[in-house]
Amino acid sequence: MKNIAILLMILVFAFSTFAQPRRGVQRTVQGPPPTPEIELIEVEDPLTRFAVDGSLPKAHIFTAVSNSKNAAEMILANDENSLPALIGALQFAGFTIIDRDQKILFAPRWGTNGTAFYDFEVAGMLRGSQLGMASSISGFGNSLAGEDALLKRLDLPGQIFDSLKAARNSKEHENRFLANLIFELSQYKPLTSVDSPLSMIQISLIERRFLGDLIDAYIEASQNAYSPARRSTSDLFGDRQQVRFINASYSAPLMRDPCKELEDLEKLAGYESKIKKTGKMFGLEGKSILPTEKLKDIFKPIADQIKIANIVLSYLKLIMANINLEGKVDAPPPMPYERTKSNREEGVGEKIITASFRIKSNDSEAINCAGKALKLISGLSIQVPKDGPLKDVPVHWEPIFEGTGNDRYTTNFPVIHQAMPDRFKNISDLKTDENGESKIKITGQRQNRDLTKMAVFEVPKRVRYQIRIATEKMDAEKDIPKIFWGGLDLKSGGFVKFLIQFVPDMMGKMALRSFRVEVPIKDWKPCTADNNWGGEVTFTRDKWTPTENLHEKARITLVALADGETAPGGGRPNAYYEVFGYRTRDNPVRSEDDPCCPGLTTSQSGYKFDFAGNFEAPFEIDYRGTDNEFRLGFKFHTPNIKATKRDYLKILSTACPYDNDEGYDRSLETTMNFGGALQSGHYQTRYVDKGGEHLVGETTYVDYEGATVKWEWNLTHCRPKKQP
Repeated sequence: MKNIAILLMILVFAFSTFAQPRRGVQRTVQGPPPTPEIELIEVEDPLTRFAVDGSLPKAHIFTAVSNSKNAAEMILANDENSLPALIGALQFAGFTIIDRDQKILFAPRWGTNGTAFYDFEVAGMLRGSQLGMASSISGFGNSLAGEDALLKRLDLPGQIFDSLKAARNSKEHENRFLANLIFELSQYKPLTSVDSPLSMIQISLIERRFLGDLIDAYIEASQNAYSPARRSTSDLFGDRQQVRFINASYSAPLMRDPCKELEDLEKLAGYESKIKKTGKMFGLEGKSILPTEKLKDIFKPIADQIKIANIVLSYLKLIMANINLEGKVDAPPPMPYERTKSNREEGVGEKIITASFRIKSNDSEAINCAGKALKLISGLSIQVPKDGPLKDVPVHWEPIFEGTGNDRYTTNFPVIHQAMPDRFKNISDLKTDENGESKIKITGQRQNRDLTKMAVFEVPKRVRYQIRIATEKMDAEKDIPKIFWGGLDLKSGGFVKFLIQFVPDMMGKMALRSFRVEVPIKDWKPCTADNNWGGEVTFTRDKWTPTENLHEKARITLVALADGETAPGGGRPNAYYEVFGYRTRDNPVRSEDDPCCPGLTTSQSGYKFDFAGNFEAPFEIDYRGTDNEFRLGFKFHTPNIKATKRDYLKILSTACPYDNDEGYDRSLETTMNFGGALQSGHYQTRYVDKGGEHLVGETTYVDYEGATVKWEWNLTHCRPKKQP
């Protein structure tokens, strides 16, 4: 019954009403249609969007401490939902996310832990983790201790690890969620000791939370007398009620004018006099047994190391967040590439497809000026180029096959391909050259039967390739430094060698950048039936409101009939469908009397549908044409498509104890379907030549529900010669 109710709701939402056609000038042109172009389509992801314009996506909502496992799984999935999940997890853990002017972008969901991340840090730590950049608690703790014998004896790694384990049972739900999240993020390499590898996300969480408490300890203990002892682990990751912005790698004024204040490193790190104070972090209590100057000597090294750790980690995240890869694709004219009509010869000729990639750094001035500060404190010299070819990095070409059976590789993918210049190399394992280019050569497949002496009509097609840059096949030790800092070995840089590792088997499966190449192809079919169609139709439906988002897309590729075939389903042409989309709703916040506790409970609820599918089904075309005019209309309806529905209830405030009222966040597998219809009408241009009719056009309208619907089409229609 639940699925039926969901289906009815979606049908009301989704099925487009018959639109009134937009009247315009309709033309019939004698001659071929406009020449199509090869396209390089960017596969968007939130990290790329941040590198382009500095924007972060909407946060995923987590409602309970038990969601830490789900949050870790979403972050580790390395897909378009990873960054929203990371933002939502940071909010739940009590962090504030700010921009460069310290404007709050995302406030903590519950109580604050008193510390903040810059927006670039959030994007940078995810990118670094995806590429296998890692550290460990021992690397971090020992880096703080440096070479100082006394600080080494304090066993900072052991204190941090013990504190993390204790925080998994903390009374404060932010700290409990944070500690469990750090452990859950070690699904591939379990966190069992201070030497276990940690991703850039994990070490960033520990660094920011740990250093915040350490600075608090310095301040609180600055007027006390001290004696060496080890601090209780229960004091770390304590509850904090005020936000204190720790400047991540430089102060806000430096961001606006990044090259003016490099000499003042204490101000650069954002701590100023705080890092000069001693702390009860180390349990220095009671009457002092050491002269004041000696205490300063002991703790000055760790103050310097705190500053260095903060700048180094934040600088690396700054680079990771702001590096963008730009691509373009080219092929020599003419287009479209023409497949042979012969069943003996391949071609007509061949076509070389060249994809070229350049690395571009958003805000490269700030990165390079911050790099000067990094050189002053660590000896590393890093310059990030403003622009330049992406040289000698892995490129993965992958053909996108459509349909079912053997037709996926022949009829529906009418070319064969090989690598250039080494035709024996697999196109899934290439590298860019000195110009940042990667090339493949395509040649038209021979036909299954000889069409050279038959009446044929043109069938427009596109062959598609997915191109992924810097994939999981990278050699992390060699390729990552080559991409981000010109081949410099970070680990040779003094302090940094303790802090940075590359762990290839921790790397995610998400490419640094993904594109889709679409190459227009002219194919042929026998013109024997008046109802034979070829080409492609695209349907999109979008609606955006403050509480509701809707996106539906269907790309419909018509299957032209071979000689002697008949169309199934009452004469309707068959088609391959690629459909995907989502629907979200965040209901308004509501307050009501709590039935169990005196006072109000304030909550918010909502849901999200995600769906995607590929299938073969009929497509209805309503077409009537004369020599002077024509009418055109479309209609389709999908079968059931696999979908995931996630609904949540978030308790914002309640008079009841937190642990008794956590809300929920749950997902279930379900199905859905949708459809669309374009009322028959006069639409734009028809081209007529000896190969048949070409119908090219688009139209947009707003349906009864307020959603914007857009249809685009590029179709050919066979018109066999009439018998005398």
